[in-house]
Amino acid sequence: MNKSLPFFNWSFKKALDTEPDNLIKARISIVYTILFFSLFKSSIVVGIGIANEQWLQVVRAAVALVVYISLVKVLLYQPARLKLLAHIMIQLGILIVWTNIFVYAHKINLVTIQFVFMIMLSGFYIMGSMWGLSYSVISILPVMLFLIFQGNVAISFAKTGQEVASPGYEILVVLNFISIIVAHYLFYEALNDNIREKEKLNRQLQLSIAEANKMAD
Repeated sequence: MNKSLPFFNWSFKKALDTEPDNLIKARISIVYTILFFSLFKSSIVVGIGIANEQWLQVVRAAVALVVYISLVKVLLYQPARLKLLAHIMIQLGILIVWTNIFVYAHKINLVTIQFVFMIMLSGFYIMGSMWGLSYSVISILPVMLFLIFQGNVAISFAKTGQEVASPGYEILVVLNFISIIVAHYLFYEALNDNIREKEKLNRQLQLSIAEANKMAD
């Protein structure tokens, strides 16, 4: 990172400008995007939970909301701590997966599956192959345990049990899909930019070599 930022910086653009590498910029953008949507989702769950007296959901969402706000603040203040923030964000997502299955919904629902995909995506795109593999296994483990110990259980997409009440559940599903799509888009755009940049440098290098050879002749 090339620039220091003031503690009270809330500008995402300034945080992004501290890093010249396109791939790292994409990783910062992915973390910021997921955190931004997570803030929105947690706020929705708090409101819907209070309206429907789902107090367990309210407590979990309120705690998550505080954590997400803190992570956003640190990201905008010290984007160099990207990987530490990603670890915390992913671990919170894993906690949500485990509690969705064994505490709240008592089944495998669509939102839980979406969180598993986001954990896998974040692990590989932000942390690399080893952490991506590790976090993927940990996030899939509760799904496998549930299927094993509950017998022949079909994956359910219904809104029953202690799941977030409507319309909160449907909003969460839509926002999760948007988060997944945007994260993929940001990473692959950055990957393509890196490829184009390297191809440009290679062409310039070849031209320089050709010119040098002509001068030598």
